[in-house]
Amino acid sequence: MITPESAHKTMRRWVEDVIIGLNLCPWAKPVYERGGLHFTVSDVASPERVIVIFLQELELLLITPGRESTLLALPNWIISFELFNDVVGMLEDELERMQLASNIQVVPFHPGFVFADTSPESKGNWVNRSPFPIIHFLQVEDVQQATQGNIALAEGLSLRNDRLLSGMREASLRRLFPYLF
Repeated sequence: MITPESAHKTMRRWVEDVIIGLNLCPWAKPVYERGGLHFTVSDVASPERVIVIFLQELELLLITPGRESTLLALPNWIISFELFNDVVGMLEDELERMQLASNIQVVPFHPGFVFADTSPESKGNWVNRSPFPIIHFLQVEDVQQATQGNIALAEGLSLRNDRLLSGMREASLRRLFPYLF
């Protein structure tokens, strides 16, 4: 069992080394440096409990000044990507029910993440592969502000990240993504 402290440290290192370090999301660094990225860890292991924790953290995201987005780590939830993706769909349904779907974006991360219509072996999937299941939720308004004036970058980011990861040496990949080997 992964302790909350260990999970928090691992998640922070993943954000710093992979997401920011490789510039996979150019908008992450400013949010991180401003202290707007909130890290939280939960030991829940059922879809129902994940929804409860998500809703609690969502409320905090909406009412806490300076909190721009939240990463909710579920380090001890051993679940297939397919089932995890179903739970993410349930979270999105909950946002629809609450009439928040146009305000909150949910981004899933999972060790087995596979983009739709993509081969599981594609390095492009590694952009959303994390040490354990993580749900990132952020305010759409912040995303729109971050991408304003950078439409070309936003549209080409997936291809850029795929090329970057595909061109990396195995030793570098093993160092940055040890949980995938």
